[in-house]
Amino acid sequence: MRFIYRTSFRVFQKTYPKRKNYTYSLIEAIMHELSIAQSIVELAEREARNHQADSIEELELEIGALAGIEWNALEFALESAIKGSLLEDARVVRLKIAGEGRCGDCENIFPVENLFSACPVCGSYAVKIIKGKELRIKSIVVK
Repeated sequence: MRFIYRTSFRVFQKTYPKRKNYTYSLIEAIMHELSIAQSIVELAEREARNHQADSIEELELEIGALAGIEWNALEFALESAIKGSLLEDARVVRLKIAGEGRCGDCENIFPVENLFSACPVCGSYAVKIIKGKELRIKSIVVK
């Protein structure tokens, strides 16, 4: 049985007091992604139980390139979070959504690689991100 479950997680970026030479550590990245992985597992299990499923065969995630997710940390966190859950034997598919922005001045739509990209046509920084910040469960296949 395949059903589509759409949700979005809000990704909040931590703000730190100004520190000289401060870098985002691997531990902090893993902890951030671990909470996201646990939320993904909880949502998937809740939906599977709502459909009287015994297990989940496949979980399809859409993750935007601009969502602030460390891919390797999320991989590691998901491996830990799915142990002992309905997702333990599931195939997890991760679809990366490329960033896309629309210029507020000339209305040009263009690929965006970071949140502070300028419009390639007019050079304006009045860019609205229209794609690439997604973090959602696209579908769940249950048994």
